[in-house]
Amino acid sequence: MRSLVLKCRLADAEELNAIFQELLELEGPVSVGFLNQHGYNLARRDPVAYGAFDSLDVIFRDGIGMALACKAFGLDAKDNLNGTDLIPALVEYASSSLGPRVQFFAYGTAEPWLKRGGDALFNGRDFHSLDGFREPAEYLQHFRAHLSAQGQAIVVLGMGMPKQEVIANLFRTALQTDMLLICGGAILDFKARRFTRAPRFLRLVRAEWLYRLLLEPRRLFNRYVIGIPAFILAVAKDRR
Repeated sequence: MRSLVLKCRLADAEELNAIFQELLELEGPVSVGFLNQHGYNLARRDPVAYGAFDSLDVIFRDGIGMALACKAFGLDAKDNLNGTDLIPALVEYASSSLGPRVQFFAYGTAEPWLKRGGDALFNGRDFHSLDGFREPAEYLQHFRAHLSAQGQAIVVLGMGMPKQEVIANLFRTALQTDMLLICGGAILDFKARRFTRAPRFLRLVRAEWLYRLLLEPRRLFNRYVIGIPAFILAVAKDRR
């Protein structure tokens, strides 16, 4: 797991525009993801999840857990670059830089949240979409059917880990199109206001995970109540 942490693109917020520009200048499919405590646990116990994360071109460090992991491995964690904040900024930067030739795709969640989330994330621009409960090959087929001959694509995969990372890798290996593949987790649900963000003071003290647990205790119990102690033990083992 140390190798995944070392692969993370650790940066401060003021470096983001330069990183965004660098991503847009790369040719072919470029995949971007976020590694948090939950992803670390998944990748540690599941070789498929590990391979999916390892195949990403760029991984950003997300959350206080990964900050602690970076420190354990002797790295400067720098700023918390979580997807909920970074993805809208990246989409806007790409839209401004690429202009009308960019096409948008949103894969994930379910209706009506998919349309609401896509409308909010892409600021009312046209986009193509499928819900997040299809087989991986269906997304590839849908993308090929709707991509125009010219332009660059922004593809947001708003699914659970590691499905979205697996699909990102499928696109990377099957296509040569210039595109940005963004593994966004619950970004479409957040933008649709299906889930609310934690109050700002909780985000400042890095306790957004606690707010989410209180909102969805049954779904997130294993991820946080069991997952956080497991993560701490895993990082201690991996450090040794």
